[in-house]
Amino acid sequence: MFCLLFLFSAALAEEAADHLWPAPSSRIITQGYARRAHPAIDILGQLGDSVVASRDGTVIYALTGCKNVDGLHTGRRCTQRTGCSKRSRENHPLDGFCNYGFGNGVVLRHSDGAYTAYAHFSQLEPALRRGSRVAQGQRLGEMGSSGRSTGVHLHFSVTAPKSPGFTQNRLDPAEALAPFVYVATTRAAQITSYRARLEGAFSFLGPVPERVGIFLGESESALEMSTEYFDVDFPDLTYMTMYYDVDNIEGLPLEPGVTYYWQCYAIQSGQMELGEVKRFTMEKD
Repeated sequence: MFCLLFLFSAALAEEAADHLWPAPSSRIITQGYARRAHPAIDILGQLGDSVVASRDGTVIYALTGCKNVDGLHTGRRCTQRTGCSKRSRENHPLDGFCNYGFGNGVVLRHSDGAYTAYAHFSQLEPALRRGSRVAQGQRLGEMGSSGRSTGVHLHFSVTAPKSPGFTQNRLDPAEALAPFVYVATTRAAQITSYRARLEGAFSFLGPVPERVGIFLGESESALEMSTEYFDVDFPDLTYMTMYYDVDNIEGLPLEPGVTYYWQCYAIQSGQMELGEVKRFTMEKD
């Protein structure tokens, strides 16, 4: 049996352009693009992870002064007591949150008149100022949860060229970033003498994966494509967790006390991406 638990909605990508992925340490998109409700993508990360410039550009806003980490989740709004500077509090905060709810962050203007915006940093690189020139891939700051945020992540938005500002004409970032699929082999659970639940996850940008599933075998060198899910009209999602209840390999039952190896995979545009190989041992009768 195969099940998917769909967690977050997002739009699909058409083509890649010349932008670099802005969060080198993570490929998990926890909230996708929605033109009116959320014209950006949110990328999961750890506190302190690097955020980099997706293109060469010029800093037009270097927003700082926010120390109310996880402000929305805790209800700690932008006040002197919660550690927000006077300037950030007076910068027309959204619902009382620092810097329009943006928190600490950077907005870049690019040579074609497009903008990229990066929000919710824990801190910016100290040298960044309005007017600073930055190169593609240059570190802008550290991922955090400042402003109107419920957890550590990067909020990233892209506008069309010749936009009047960074909040206008915002595109689906999938139109600017290279497509990818990220696969994680997570854990084996609910193990008995004849069945195991194998759990994984995948996240993608661009074309929806044609097929996802697992390889399973009695050694790392003898993995067989066991359970798969394909030719399915996936919903508009970019991050999914999945589980497979397995009790056989190619029709042969799993044996009590035997150790098995397994690996999640996903195929996007004909290219296969693999999670790490893990193992589990069946219970004995």
